[in-house]
Amino acid sequence: VHPSDIGMFVPALSNFNENININSSFYSNGEKRHVMDRLYVYSDNRDVFLDFNGGFTQGNDSVKNSFYAEINELVINGNAVKRIIKYFKPGKIPEVISRLGTANLRGRISGSENEIYNSLSIATSIGNVKTNFTMYRETDSNKNSFSGSVVSDRIKLGRLLANNMLGETSFNVNFKGLTYNNRNLPESYVKGNIKYIDIKGYRYHNIMMDGKYESGGFDGNISLDDNNARIRVDGSFKTAGNTPVFNLTAKVDSFRPDNLKLTDKYVNTAYSLRLGADFAGRTIDGIKGKISSDSLRAESADEEYDYFLPSLSLVAETEDNIKSIRIKSDFINGEV
Repeated sequence: VHPSDIGMFVPALSNFNENININSSFYSNGEKRHVMDRLYVYSDNRDVFLDFNGGFTQGNDSVKNSFYAEINELVINGNAVKRIIKYFKPGKIPEVISRLGTANLRGRISGSENEIYNSLSIATSIGNVKTNFTMYRETDSNKNSFSGSVVSDRIKLGRLLANNMLGETSFNVNFKGLTYNNRNLPESYVKGNIKYIDIKGYRYHNIMMDGKYESGGFDGNISLDDNNARIRVDGSFKTAGNTPVFNLTAKVDSFRPDNLKLTDKYVNTAYSLRLGADFAGRTIDGIKGKISSDSLRAESADEEYDYFLPSLSLVAETEDNIKSIRIKSDFINGEV
């Protein structure tokens, strides 16, 4: 079959001149149940191959229409993907496509009129991803909502993004109630664990997140539990809109920037502090609020360089159109 043969009916296929082989069998038990027992679709050189089966059951007043689709195997290599994209959308092909190499997809999709379930596994030359999602339409609001998980044992993130500062990563992220608000922006409850991620030659371990995400903001907690940094941030921030708002507390322990390969300075020095931020604004001139630190401590292999600052606070205010910034600490106090 040449897809371009039906280009007059489906214009998007007009440039699809490759030969596609199709082999299938199906049966029906009348008007209610229709099953495609097997479908094979493949190119002449087998750089695209699909092994598929599925079915559709017609519902009635008490039972909804339902369907299922089993993707036993879908194999497609990078060159085939680029060719297919060109058929549908001539022009420059995104470079990320060529970095994926050969992709192998397996899984199942099923559902009814208001719910769709999927369990898919994708393996490529740069890593693998497993997804389990439920999409459902809320009866009251008629909005689509998603819940599920995205898991990867290993992805070569640096190779995928062509970024030498990044290496590999492994993660498990769960979404609950992912939907779009009245401004058509995504929002969802998110809970996940980045098991590890390589940045600038260092592998960070155990990054956790738990909270509500919305476009331009997050409300919850994010933490890092690594041998060279233990950090926990609680609170919320919103960077969308004209005035970003931050209301956060942070706890930092055993932060060793030299071991993290962030700097060549401060060798064998560990830092800890408690930080609070409650402010709004995008620039120094427009900022209003308070930033405070407590128990800033630096501990070095040489005690001569140890340091401790009990407290430090910065307060920015505007009164009678006059901007002021006050600083208060154990070693300096002042106002600008």
